[in-house]
Amino acid sequence: MAETAITVFTFFGLSFLAGFLYPVFYAIIGAPEQVLHPVAGQFNDRAKIHALKMPGMIFRRYGAWLCRGQDEHNRLHDKSLLHIVFMPLALLESHGIETSYNRARGEVVILSIGQVGTDWAVTLRLLPGETAAIDYQDRDGKAKRAFSEPAFPNFDPAKMPLSIYKALGLCGICTAFWLTLAVLLPACFVLHLFPASYFWLFVPAYGVSTFGANAYEL
Repeated sequence: MAETAITVFTFFGLSFLAGFLYPVFYAIIGAPEQVLHPVAGQFNDRAKIHALKMPGMIFRRYGAWLCRGQDEHNRLHDKSLLHIVFMPLALLESHGIETSYNRARGEVVILSIGQVGTDWAVTLRLLPGETAAIDYQDRDGKAKRAFSEPAFPNFDPAKMPLSIYKALGLCGICTAFWLTLAVLLPACFVLHLFPASYFWLFVPAYGVSTFGANAYEL
């Protein structure tokens, strides 16, 4: 009975230790976090990108890879960034794009230009909180301006696909899963500290691990 209790304590103790390793792991990859976008930050603090808080750490290249990957994931899957500008087909010429973040045409991603009914529809990918306008001249030579509108006004960012980059280092709860496996597997099959049957308790062990991953904040 005492031996079983010790084995159970060892199993869950190692799970807690695995989660408690996350702050160390997070530090050595450069402590990636969200920072204000260098262009949009002065206008809207909702526009953020990932960057390393401690860029001199040993695994900083891995941390930088996570940052780039997560930013690209957000850019591709966040439909709230997609905007459409409608302009009449009977326009003489367009004079370019301006945005609320003072970005010019060359800095704005134009995804498509197509015809919708009696209008041209220009689809843009903007930054969070950004709006755009296109100046044009109609057939009568009058200068006019068309403003953007969200392509998916009711989009919920929570519906974006799960990101592997969060699971590999950016999210403590997600990363704790891999850290728990990395600790428990060798403890079982190499050190033989507990039998493989204990992995039936992996779900509560993972809960203990996630608690350990956040224990440093308590």
